[in-house]
Amino acid sequence: MKTVRRAIAGIAVLISASTLEAQDKPVPTLGGFETQGSVTAGYRFTDISGRRQKYQELFDLRKGFRVNEFDLFGRAPDKGNDIADSYSVTASGLGGDPYPGGQVSISKAGLYDLRVNYRQHYYYWNRNDDQPNPGGPPGLTINHDWATVRKLGSMNFTLHATEHLRFTFEYNRSSRDGLSFVTRGLEYFGSPDTWGSFVRAIPYYLEAPINEVANRFAGGLSYNWRDWNFFYRTGYQTFEQNLLLDNVASPERSIALGDPVTAGELLKRASFNQYRRLKTPISEFSYVGRARSRVQLRGGYMFYRYRGPVSQNADFNGTARITGTTLGSYSVSENDRAQVSEPNHVVDQGFTFKLSDAWNLLTDYRYSRLTEDGVLNADSLRDSTTAAAGEVLSMWRYGLHRLDVSLEFAPGRKLLVRPGIRLVKRDVTVLEDNVTDPLRSKRSNFAVPFLCVFYSPSERLTIR
Repeated sequence: MKTVRRAIAGIAVLISASTLEAQDKPVPTLGGFETQGSVTAGYRFTDISGRRQKYQELFDLRKGFRVNEFDLFGRAPDKGNDIADSYSVTASGLGGDPYPGGQVSISKAGLYDLRVNYRQHYYYWNRNDDQPNPGGPPGLTINHDWATVRKLGSMNFTLHATEHLRFTFEYNRSSRDGLSFVTRGLEYFGSPDTWGSFVRAIPYYLEAPINEVANRFAGGLSYNWRDWNFFYRTGYQTFEQNLLLDNVASPERSIALGDPVTAGELLKRASFNQYRRLKTPISEFSYVGRARSRVQLRGGYMFYRYRGPVSQNADFNGTARITGTTLGSYSVSENDRAQVSEPNHVVDQGFTFKLSDAWNLLTDYRYSRLTEDGVLNADSLRDSTTAAAGEVLSMWRYGLHRLDVSLEFAPGRKLLVRPGIRLVKRDVTVLEDNVTDPLRSKRSNFAVPFLCVFYSPSERLTIR
């Protein structure tokens, strides 16, 4: 706790710049729009005592010039612009804050709406106290650090074709880059049983730069007819990941410092290059409507099918126990190639029955089915003499049934009480080379009661 208090004491000192706004003056025009806005800027000073890594985990607020807030709004006078009725540009955290972002929007009533968003998230985590190899078994859980940034961007366009029909188009992109540190055992395809005990007991601290990119293109339509609303979206999504793992020092000792023999089990070289690229079509359908005056229906169906190549190239060497405390050198190389397919189906169906003016009965059912099929072709070589090659068929089957039943009491807008129960049935089946693995296959059943309460005694107070 002492470290936390010191970190909080060094958050920042902010000097606010002047805010420029139009007040009690005619609103200026820009390109046919009545425009106004504001800017808040400043300079942050930081004074950190204690553990700097803890401060970065909690705040990551760095010193320097900042544009804290930027806002620009424009509205066209009546019949003043044929292209758009309004626009806005907003931004915050520019200049080094951990969560900068912004939005640009432009719209014309009854015709279209366009929004472009961007945001970054910086993540920092360090629990090693600046020691690359902490001692004892706790290192197995705390020795995972990272300093990464996730970037999120999106473009959404809605076209109002008629009063009841709308078309939507969207593009989303997310990426993750940066440095992470993990622990890993040196397993390889075709290894003997004696090697397995070494892998489980002797993990090493590795550097793992991350590079991930996901793209999503989609278009859809929504249509409302009387008391019914329908929506459908279709598109395409891709995900690509590159991961490189290397030892942080050479020679490097395992993090299991509690065993004195590991002082001789040194890792000279470890290199893992992992890559995967998955693609999937997108199909999403949903609806909500009133079948009768007292019955509302809602439901939907989603389908995804990720499919693509996965590969790994590995090369590592060092010394390890051969028998007892006798040490010997080893050198391993491996080349893996695989094709994976992951179709996913999700079905939703719900009902709301109006029992009286204040009482409703709600039921919601969801069924999801995920299948993962992989065909792995592996090839390894140990000490330039012992080779192993083969094909592995791996299949995972996930099935989930979930039923929510609740009774809702809502005598007015200020109070809502909803007690209910959730029933879940989950099946997981794992097959290796078409043989069921009983250790990883499991069936589970759950019953979970729940209670939701909403109360708003006044416009300024809400309890939920």
